[in-house]
Amino acid sequence: MAAGDNDRKQATKASPKPVDIWDATADQPPTDFWGGLNEPTQTWDSNKGPPTYKPQKTSKPRESVSIPPEKQTQVIDIAPELPTSSAPVSISPRIPVSIPAEPSTSLPGTESPPQAIMDLSEPQDWHGWISYIQGVACLNGTWDYINPNGSQQLEKPARPPMPSRPALDEPVRREKDESNIDFQAKLQVYKYKMDIIMGEYNLAQDCHRLDCLEFSIKLEEYAAAKKEMRKINDLIFKTVDKRWVAQLAGSATMTPRDHLRKLESLLGLATSHAEDPVSQLLTTAQDKGHCDWQSWANELRKLNAQCLEIDPSASYNYDVMDAFLSTVRSEFEEFYDRWATMVGSGRNIDAGRSTISVMFEDVLGNFLKSSLQNPPYRLAPFRKRFKETDGAPRSTVHERAPSPSPSASVRSDRPPRIHDNRNKGPSPKLCPACNQVHPIKGKNWWETCWVYLDICGKRPAPKWYDMTPGKIDRVKRRMRANPDEQKAADKFFSEQAAS
Repeated sequence: MAAGDNDRKQATKASPKPVDIWDATADQPPTDFWGGLNEPTQTWDSNKGPPTYKPQKTSKPRESVSIPPEKQTQVIDIAPELPTSSAPVSISPRIPVSIPAEPSTSLPGTESPPQAIMDLSEPQDWHGWISYIQGVACLNGTWDYINPNGSQQLEKPARPPMPSRPALDEPVRREKDESNIDFQAKLQVYKYKMDIIMGEYNLAQDCHRLDCLEFSIKLEEYAAAKKEMRKINDLIFKTVDKRWVAQLAGSATMTPRDHLRKLESLLGLATSHAEDPVSQLLTTAQDKGHCDWQSWANELRKLNAQCLEIDPSASYNYDVMDAFLSTVRSEFEEFYDRWATMVGSGRNIDAGRSTISVMFEDVLGNFLKSSLQNPPYRLAPFRKRFKETDGAPRSTVHERAPSPSPSASVRSDRPPRIHDNRNKGPSPKLCPACNQVHPIKGKNWWETCWVYLDICGKRPAPKWYDMTPGKIDRVKRRMRANPDEQKAADKFFSEQAAS
C-alpha cells in the first residue's frame, strides 16, 4: 500500500507542468505564465487617476519549459517586455480624437433654377440654347407643355361631381279591404325596391371616393408640373440677353411656350411653324372671318388627315376641338350645346390615359352631315305682320301717321293675348332625365331623349352619342320617381305606333 503511494508521488513530481498559452486578445497576461501580478492596489477614483500595477516577486523560482525541436518553429513569442524597474506603471485613459469632416463639393445655387451653360444673345446661339432648355424640361417632365412646335396644354383636372341623392318613393299604405298576405307582399316589394335604390346610391358614393382620390393625385401632378414650368420660365429670363428680355417684358401671363415662340419670331426663326400641319390646323380652326362653312370644314378635314399621318396618337385632338367649337358657337348653337358636353365628358374620361373617346374627325363629320347638308331643325318661315288686301299696299311703320292711343275702356274690352306654344317646335333645353342638352318640345323630354329611346327599344342611339352608365341610371331613376311621365310616354308612343 505504501509502495503504491510512493510510486504515484514520484510520477506526479516527474510529470511536467502544463503550459498556459496567453491569448493576444486578452487585456493582461495570465498570472500563471508570467509569475503572477498583483491586483490593483487601489480602486478606481476619478480624482486620483487610473490604478497602478506592481509586479510581485515570487518566492518560487520560475520553471523552465522544454519544447521539442520539431515544434520550435511553430511557437511565436508575442509577450510584451515587462518593465524591470519596480516603479509603478500608470495607464492613461483613452482620449477621443475628432477627425475634421471633408469639405462639401456641392456647388451653391444649383437647386432652382439650374445654372445655365450658355446664353441666348445672337441668332446663331438659338440651336444650342433651345437644346439646353429642352434637356432641362425633359428632366422635369414638362417638355410636352413647352415645346414651341407642340400643342399639348397643361390643364387643371376637373373635380368629380357629387352623386345626387335618390328620389325615394312614398311608404306603402294598407288599403281598407287589403288582406295581411297582400300587404306583407307589397311591403316586401317596397323594401326590395328601397334596397336596390340605396345600393345604387352607395355604389355611386364609392365611385365618387375613388374619383376624388384620383383627382387628388392628378392635382398634385398638376401643381408639380406648374412649379417646374415656372422654373423654366425663370430660366428663360435669366439666360436671354437684355435686348430680348425687354421684348418679353410685361408678358407675365404668357407660358414658356409663348416665350419661346416670341423669341423665334424676334430672331427670325419662326418659319417652321407656318409649315407645321398641326399649327395650320389650329390656326384654321380659330379663323372666324369666313362665310363659306362648307369649304372651311373641308379644309379642316384635309389638314386633320395630314396631322394624323404625322401624329397617329392625335395629341392635338382636344385643343383643335375647343377652337372649332368656339368658332361655330355663334352660328350653330344647337350643335355646340350637343358636342361641347360630349367633348368635356371625353376629356375627363381620357385624363391620364392614352386613348381618345371623342375624335375631331367624328365631330367634323357630324358637322358636315347634320348642320350643313341636312339640318335637323329649321327656322319657321317668317310670317307677315299685316294681311295683304286688294287695295293699295299698306305703308311701312315709318310712313304711317301715329294713331291715337285707345282709351282704357277700349283696352279693357280687348281679350287677353294668349301665347300658344303647343304647335311650337322643339328647342334646346336641359333634359331633366339624362342631364344633357337636346331639343325638347314643351315638357315632353322623352320624345327626343336618346337615352330613353334606346333603353325602351323605341329608337337606337346614333354611334356618335356617348351612352354612359350614369345617363342610363339617371333616366331609370327619373321614370321610377315620376310614374305620370311614364304613363304619358307610353301613351305617346302607342298613339304614334297606331298612326
